[in-house]
Amino acid sequence: MISGELIQLLIILSLPFLTRKGTEYFNARNNSTSSNQVRTPYINALLILTAVYNLYLGFFSSPPNIFRTLNAPIDTPSFTLRVLLEKNKQPLSSYYISLLDKLQSYESRLKYLAFGEHALMQCSYCRDAIDYLYFIVPSNASYYILMLCVIGIVTMTRSKAHWRTYGVISLAGCGFFELYTFASTDIRDIQPSYPSLFLAVHFYRHLFFAILSILVIAITQEDIRTDSEILASIERQQRSIGYRIRGSRLQRATTMRDPELRKTYVNYYKGKGEEYARVESDTEYINTREKLLSELNLERDARAYVDSITRMKNESEHIGGGGSSSIGQESS
Repeated sequence: MISGELIQLLIILSLPFLTRKGTEYFNARNNSTSSNQVRTPYINALLILTAVYNLYLGFFSSPPNIFRTLNAPIDTPSFTLRVLLEKNKQPLSSYYISLLDKLQSYESRLKYLAFGEHALMQCSYCRDAIDYLYFIVPSNASYYILMLCVIGIVTMTRSKAHWRTYGVISLAGCGFFELYTFASTDIRDIQPSYPSLFLAVHFYRHLFFAILSILVIAITQEDIRTDSEILASIERQQRSIGYRIRGSRLQRATTMRDPELRKTYVNYYKGKGEEYARVESDTEYINTREKLLSELNLERDARAYVDSITRMKNESEHIGGGGSSSIGQESS
């Protein structure tokens, strides 16, 4: 029989594969400004759902706690707990009978408050606090893994990309703080009036997730690049290409001065030329290349960039009485 924990484990194990495929799908799409604007409402909707879901978990779907349900302190005798339960649940199920048996000792009640009902009931090998801590780490870590996946998905657009680093750092810090809280708490110091540590950590964890989701929605960066920014980026890339070309020419000139290196150089590129000729003559390669070129529509994009450059040049000449573009002015 497949249990819920097994399904949850399979989902967590498949998340890296699903996230990678999702990233490849989004990267394969057009990365233009318009596509980013189209994806923004869906990204915000996902963040809103994440925030609402975490607020629901924090305020309305806390882990079960028999003392909170019965409004009884943790030093309440077992027979009193049984009477209170029988008033609410007629008759008592075998689960609650087993739970009352486990809560006979005061130490078990302290472990119940520190690590939750699921750990006390399901961990058959747990004896001391460190065993219970090891038991709850995977289930608690699954919440952080799911939140990391959400952060990874919503930061695929430029307006949210800056949150990728901030989100990972904040989630890692919150996770380490939660682990430190459980590890550093001595259950012997818990008083009868002390609230449940497990419930408190659950509440603040999901409250933090909700706040983080709202911050990602509210704080964005400009997603639209102006023509000046696009042209400046092209100019920087062109300058970098020019530097690399000059470096390649110097490297080639140095190589040609040595007979052995020159022979190796010629043989290498002769073999590369033959490989390229075989690839370019392949029918499948030709068909794939033509298909990709038709989908990319390079002519349309090139025409748009040229029109933008011409328009900016005309505006500059009209305002400043003349001007010239520095793009393409590289010394050979």
